[in-house]
Amino acid sequence: MADQKLPLDGLSFRRIVGFACSQSFIISVFHLGMGFAGDGAFPSGPFGGFDLICALVSLFAGFVVLSSLPEKIRFAILSRPALVFGGVLMALAFLCPASLPQAVRFAADCVLGACCSFQVAAWGRSFGALETEGFLVEMLAGFLLGALLCLLFSLVSESGAFALMAVFPIASAAWIDAPQAPGIRSVPDSEDLAIAQMLSVKVMCGTFCFGLSAGLIGGIPSAGSWSVGLLSALLFAAFLVGTLSIVLSDGFGKGDSLNKSYRLSVFLFLAGILAVSLSGGGGFPIEGTDVMLAGFLGLQAILACLFLTVSRLRKADGAVAFSSGFACLFGGQAAGLLFSMGALPALGAPGYLPIVFAGLIALAACIFLFTERDFDSISKTVAEDDRFEAACASIASDFCLSKREAQVLPLVLRGRTSSRIAEELGISKSTVDTHLRHIYSKCDVSGRQGLIDLKEGR
Repeated sequence: MADQKLPLDGLSFRRIVGFACSQSFIISVFHLGMGFAGDGAFPSGPFGGFDLICALVSLFAGFVVLSSLPEKIRFAILSRPALVFGGVLMALAFLCPASLPQAVRFAADCVLGACCSFQVAAWGRSFGALETEGFLVEMLAGFLLGALLCLLFSLVSESGAFALMAVFPIASAAWIDAPQAPGIRSVPDSEDLAIAQMLSVKVMCGTFCFGLSAGLIGGIPSAGSWSVGLLSALLFAAFLVGTLSIVLSDGFGKGDSLNKSYRLSVFLFLAGILAVSLSGGGGFPIEGTDVMLAGFLGLQAILACLFLTVSRLRKADGAVAFSSGFACLFGGQAAGLLFSMGALPALGAPGYLPIVFAGLIALAACIFLFTERDFDSISKTVAEDDRFEAACASIASDFCLSKREAQVLPLVLRGRTSSRIAEELGISKSTVDTHLRHIYSKCDVSGRQGLIDLKEGR
């Protein structure tokens, strides 16, 4: 696949726009602190104050609860009517006046975070139903459009930006195109599953560290306020344009496209952390938080792609993949904020300590937790899995297999016994044997080895 270009046909403009609405809302609220203000105990910083911490904690809790629920309950929560209702609640919570009592604001923060977690998870399921190449392009395009919408907000009045932003959660929920019932997911080989689980742990640990690092910087009052700024949105948009151009020209390939983008986003993130210390003393020409925000958002976009990529290897629900991944990201951000804005000042720690901690944590995550070798492992396994699925699809199409026979075929080629196939598909063993006879007859082979030889020829 290294020399293949990603196809542009079949991309969904509706999914791209809907995901862009969701990401623009998340960027503005949870990263830029739009609508949140500091108070006495938690002073205003790049990520806001106490209200934002409450929303982040509820966002994290929503992801954790959703990923642990039984599949049927999770599908009910992520149904379209429930998501649209949640989008309305998000809009109302976002517009909650700051003059209301703290208890009311706290309840609104919790509603905002929880409903947002459900919407993000639903987008994970929507993209998880696509092939690897498709969701890479659509997700990155959605992130890019979301960044451009943030640029738009920087050019309109504050009241106008708030009015537009309140509509986005509802529009995003209405445009989510996700499976409304559980599908049949085959179990991967034990070796592939072990590799995918190891890589998943590494991705999650690295994601938490990056979120923690960003939260540490976000809690520094002297770092300035992250309003919907022009520079940070421009840097993020430029990063996504470069990433999309690499992905579209090289394909997923050996992981070079995402690997290069990951390294660039880490560089921006670390450069921003360094610039925070310089700009705080007036020695840097631009706000370091602008650079850091662009790098952090770039990391979020690349990591979101990795969440789904690893989930495909594990044959897992995309909603669970997004829930687990973003729980680590926003959980780390909330922990960093609490530590930087609460614990360190209480201990009388010097103001530069959060910057030192943030830089060391981010550097350690890049060097030790999730490395270029891990990208190579992911890309190699994904390439093999994609070739296998393409071969199965080709056989099913060429030999006119029925829908159920097409579901049985990959399980047979993975070495499953008839009893195991019956268990995975929820049918009887005799029905599986009947499907196998039809497959052998249509493909003109005498048994499993003949099917394997046919697949290898593809």
